[in-house]
This record gives sequence, structure tokens and C-alpha cells, in this order.
Amino acid sequence: ARAREFVNGTSPIEGEPPLAEFQCLLDANLDAGEADMFACALSSTEIFVSSGDKRALEALATNPGCRKLLRHFSRRVFCLEYIVLQIITTNDFDSLLPKLVAGYDCDTAIRAAFGSGMKAQLENVVRSLESRIADLNERTGGTLLVVDPTRKQQ
Repeated sequence: ARAREFVNGTSPIEGEPPLAEFQCLLDANLDAGEADMFACALSSTEIFVSSGDKRALEALATNPGCRKLLRHFSRRVFCLEYIVLQIITTNDFDSLLPKLVAGYDCDTAIRAAFGSGMKAQLENVVRSLESRIADLNERTGGTLLVVDPTRKQQ
């Protein structure tokens, strides 16, 4: 409910995505939806992007044609693991656990982090998520993921 409230309080991105950049993203093998999201987000340096598509993040980071785009998104892309990590470290883990376990099949990394089901322990889940974030950050050249928006990346 809070996520919906947050999203409903945001403004839509106006205008069409830049065609050349959109094509560059498609050429990097991003699917059309992900390419559209990234291309539309080019309209401002204040836009952050959240994506669970790790393949798209890696493609953006490793495609030579996307270097300019990559610089634009440096430290402004959140992955699903980061969002879940923020939720569980800023809220009561025990009350969240049933909800997280109920939907943990949505993503391989989330399923791995909560693999113990209702017996999952905060320390182990945090360690798993942080490990996944670090791995993805390494595979994307350390430029895409915001580990913590209030401090420099490690």
C-alpha cells in the first residue's frame, strides 16, 4: 500500500523517449519495455530507475554503444535486492517475513535470500542480499547500482 501511495505521488515522465538512445538500448538487447523506461528517464538527472532485470542492467553496462547512457545513469539505478534490503533493515523484519516469504518466488535472488522460509534470519538475509548487490555491481562495472544514496559506494 505504501509503495502504491509513493508511485501515485510521483509525476509521469513527459514526452517521447529520444529515438537514437532508444534504438541504442534495443541494440544492446534490452527488451522494449526496459529500453523505453531507460530512454524516458534520460529526460532528467533527477530520475532514478528501479529494475529487477539484471540482464538489462548488465547489457547496458557492457555494450560499448551505451557508454554515454551509462554515464547518465551512474549511481541512479536500484535493483530489486537493494529495495528489499532497505525495506527489511528499516522495518520490523519479523512482521515482514510472512509477506516476503509468500512472494519470494518472484525472483531468484530473493528466493535464495529467503530460502529458509519462515525460519529465515535477518542477518543471513541481509548477507545474501548484500552479496547479490555486490556481485551485480561488479558485473555492471560498479556504475549502475546505488548501494546507499546517502554515502559513496564502497
